Amino acid sequence: MLRTVSGPLSDGPAAFATPAPHRGRADELVWEGLCFATPAGERPLFLDLHVPRGGIAPVVAWVADAGSRHRLPPALDREWFVERLVMAGLAVALVDHRGRADDVQAALAWLADQDLGVDTSRVAVWAESDLLPLEGLPGVRTVVRGTDLGALDSLCAALDHPRGPVPDPQLTAWTGRMAAAGVRPGLTATDPGEARARTFEFRKELNAVDYGVASVEDSEIHSEGLVLPVRIQEPVAPSSTVVLYFHGGGWVVGDLDSHEKQAARLAQSTPATVIQVDYRRAPEHPFPAAYDDAVAATAWVAAHLEEFGSDTLVLAGESAGGNLALAVALWARDHGVAVDALFLCYPTVQWPTVDPPEGLRASYLGGDESLATDPRVSPGLADLRGLPPVVLGAGGLDPVLDDLFRLGTDLRTAGVPLRFRLFPSLGHGWFSVAAASRAADRAAEQVCRDLNELVWDMG
Repeated sequence: MLRTVSGPLSDGPAAFATPAPHRGRADELVWEGLCFATPAGERPLFLDLHVPRGGIAPVVAWVADAGSRHRLPPALDREWFVERLVMAGLAVALVDHRGRADDVQAALAWLADQDLGVDTSRVAVWAESDLLPLEGLPGVRTVVRGTDLGALDSLCAALDHPRGPVPDPQLTAWTGRMAAAGVRPGLTATDPGEARARTFEFRKELNAVDYGVASVEDSEIHSEGLVLPVRIQEPVAPSSTVVLYFHGGGWVVGDLDSHEKQAARLAQSTPATVIQVDYRRAPEHPFPAAYDDAVAATAWVAAHLEEFGSDTLVLAGESAGGNLALAVALWARDHGVAVDALFLCYPTVQWPTVDPPEGLRASYLGGDESLATDPRVSPGLADLRGLPPVVLGAGGLDPVLDDLFRLGTDLRTAGVPLRFRLFPSLGHGWFSVAAASRAADRAAEQVCRDLNELVWDMG
């Protein structure tokens, strides 16, 4: 039973101001608390609206048995239901109701009178169960019931909507130009030297951006019997934060030069002192060499924060570097080394990530597939409790997306504060290709802003 309210509501929903939208976890626009009805003697009814970017989207109204838009069934919460529908190109309206189908009808009628970027000529209802008789509502093309996301394909078909996500056209054009010019990704080579040379060539245009750091200095870390080359970038307006950054590249390609600009962006956006680590790479140095280097670098930096005028340590990485950052955060937790936050862009958290790795990428394990379940290789399999807050960025077209959804669910279940961002039109590697795409640049800007806000919240 809904609580009654006092006060004049003669103006109906118009008495409630439309809130400003904000960006949701799937890079969509989110309006929270839109009032669509004011039943006499009862509290007003609201909906939350999630609208994907790019075009006018069909609408799916979600109707929970509980009557509250804030109470998704646990199964759908674990499966990132809203994010998956937004990624498919559908707008999602989470609707309050009083156990009556006409409340859902009222919500859809109200939406039809608004200008919120949705196509109310193509409407579906997705209900948690058979609790409400929703078939036959005016304008509703189909009603889906239950919590099985396998119904998404038939839902899109009923709405005459090609299921997304749609690749970012700028990145599609850029990769086409690179292919036409004969510039191929590094890991398509079979020789490690050729793979690294290709990587440098592939990234040359991307790395032309100048993020304007105050200084760049090459140095060395001596720790745990290892000598590790590092590159230290200082922002123009330094804070009390150090970011230890591990580059991507399948544990085979990538170095201080290839990923310097990504580290520079972090330095200026956080702002923070960013230390890039030139960890050893396969196939010359298979696991655990890269992991050992990452542990040694973290131990040294954590013990020398004061030398950088810092009291906050962030571990950051992309892809294979994100794998190292997460694995080392688990080591730090277990060894009493303070890490304050994690910044992970599309980390590879479980081996194999999608298909059995081939070529140079497979060389990371040195031929010993029994290592695949080692949490130092597959940190997503570990107990994640006690980790610091995490910023996690993912692309909707990334082959490791399901692993990242699973990681996000496991982090939340473990009680780890999480800022998750999903960018539907992007694939793997978007943080590194920001110079080629406005969508990738906006994604990189968003996760950097998330880290900045997280660091300042901690301060």
